[in-house]
Amino acid sequence: YRGKGFGKFIVNWTQKLATDQNAKRLYLHVRPSNLGAIKLYKNAGFEEIEMVQGYYTKTQEAAIKMQWVVHNELLGNL
Repeated sequence: YRGKGFGKFIVNWTQKLATDQNAKRLYLHVRPSNLGAIKLYKNAGFEEIEMVQGYYTKTQEAAIKMQWVVHNELLGNL
């Protein structure tokens, strides 16, 4: 199902839900080799904040921890 927009739909829906529920941030982990997912998340406004070594226990692969700051939080600080 790659390239059909499902991932973008789910990310956007999750961001809207987080905003509606007054969440402050969303976090996710992604394999550094998953360049398509990283691009999707960055295009949705996520930023890389940490490299987590050994995150995937079976393979001991690292993961990139990413966050998205909900816009409501930014507006509340004005």
